[in-house]
Amino acid sequence: MSHQRIICKSEDLLEKGKGVRFELPELGERVTAFAVRFNGVAYLISINARICPWS
Repeated sequence: MSHQRIICKSEDLLEKGKGVRFELPELGERVTAFAVRFNGVAYLISINARICPWS
């Protein structure tokens, strides 16, 4: 099953700016992640150090 939700507006995720923090209940209780933009690509970084492009 695929889970999709809006974390933030694209324009709120500034290049090399502050990340947007959010919870990932799909990955377990109290898993925290951040969305950041670097070199024009948005990434999700979870507290367990998974880094993946956000599409």
